[in-house]
Amino acid sequence: MNEIAERADFTRGDCLRLLGDNGLGRVVFTSAAMPAVLPISYVLDGADALFRLPRAGSLTAAIRNSVVGFQADDFDPSTQTGWSVLGVGQAVELADDDRRAVLAADRLGPYPDAGASIFAVPLWQLTGQWVRLAATNRSNAAGVTMVSAGVDAASMPDPIERSHS
Repeated sequence: MNEIAERADFTRGDCLRLLGDNGLGRVVFTSAAMPAVLPISYVLDGADALFRLPRAGSLTAAIRNSVVGFQADDFDPSTQTGWSVLGVGQAVELADDDRRAVLAADRLGPYPDAGASIFAVPLWQLTGQWVRLAATNRSNAAGVTMVSAGVDAASMPDPIERSHS
């Protein structure tokens, strides 16, 4: 089991910079009274996450005008460090001629379904953390024990700086 050896909170600005560099995240919502998570490609416009979904269907209906979670993360196995950002906001379907919908369609590229809707989630609440895992012994699929080297936190690249390199 991997134990977290160190963690640090991000500022709102840090969270937005990390989200702006990522592009792959998850929308967390409720469907038929059960929690559901959907991986999505997204772009960030200010503090709004923009993404596409098929225009018709139960998924689109489930998130339209609903408060949803929006999450993205990254992990670097070589340094045993990672980050996670979680936002909360109301998913709003944008009109086709909305400036943000045009921006999202352009930056997200072609979509297989011509009848796609662009959604915006203004990230009202935004929290994030950086973590470093402790050195652990673990076995791979072949049963070979691998040792994760301990890393001095002071020598670790700043996750914000690393995301811009």
